[in-house]
This record gives sequence, structure tokens and C-alpha cells, in this order.
Amino acid sequence: MKLQSLILLFALITFLTSCSNESYQHAIDQGMKELGQKNYHQAAIYFELALNEKAGDRDAASYFDQATNMERAKKAYKEKDYESAIKSLDVVINK
Repeated sequence: MKLQSLILLFALITFLTSCSNESYQHAIDQGMKELGQKNYHQAAIYFELALNEKAGDRDAASYFDQATNMERAKKAYKEKDYESAIKSLDVVINK
């Protein structure tokens, strides 16, 4: 009986881990798609979802920062705040 419980627990953990990895990968894939379409705000949302799935993930954090800074640059450019736009773009380039 104890062996069956242990096997069931292991199977449950494996199942939950694989679901989490699928959610993470889906969020990353969608974020990259949005980046390609220059939808920086939406991309940042997807990368934030990926970070919720894998807290501390370097790739998701880097993509989130880049998307956020691209959105800031885009907004600053529209507002003709070119200095702020350049600063945000410099952050993207330096990452």
C-alpha cells in the first residue's frame, strides 16, 4: 500500500511539472511572437506569465525587461521625448 502511494505521488508530481513546463513554453513562444509583431506590451505580459511559471528564470526575465523597455521607448518616441526613447533603447541594446 505504501509503495502504491509513493508511485501515485511520483506520477502526480511528474504530471504537474510537465503542465508547468508547457505553460512556461507557451508563454515564451507567444511572447516571442508578439515581439516579432512589435506588440511590446503584450509580449511583456506573456514573459511575465512565463516568470510566474518559472520564478527567477533568466531568459524570461531578460525578455520581459527588453519588451518593457521597447514599450517605454515606443511611448517616449510618440510623445516626442527622444532622450527617454534613446535611454530605453540603450538598455535593450546593452542587454
